[in-house]
Amino acid sequence: SVFVLNHFVACFWYFQAVITDFPPDCWVVRKGKTEETYSDLFDGFVLVLLDIATVGYGDFNAGNMIEFVFSICFMVIGVAYFSYTIGNIVQIINRYDSHNQEYEEKQRTLVNRKVQYGMNQQVFEKVQRYI
Repeated sequence: SVFVLNHFVACFWYFQAVITDFPPDCWVVRKGKTEETYSDLFDGFVLVLLDIATVGYGDFNAGNMIEFVFSICFMVIGVAYFSYTIGNIVQIINRYDSHNQEYEEKQRTLVNRKVQYGMNQQVFEKVQRYI
């Protein structure tokens, strides 16, 4: 889904240069790519990916006000997306950890009950499989 969104934004990134008639300060002209090719789309894809990740290596950068505004908006979206993704990953890890702690607590309680009541090993194993 990120790559599909990135593709559409890269197309828009190139399209904004087309609708402004390739001003001399736009990224397409500065890269020397005034004829439409697949490498332009790839360059736009890389540019958008760098904006999403807020890396900005410097080989691609905004050159006019439209590109600056678009880049800033997409950086904010990228930060929000990565924050959301990291939050979900942390939540999954915490959920797994809480289930693991619950399981270990049940195991300790079962072992204590076995010792306390002198539970038969066969019954103990059946209950342990149930947990």
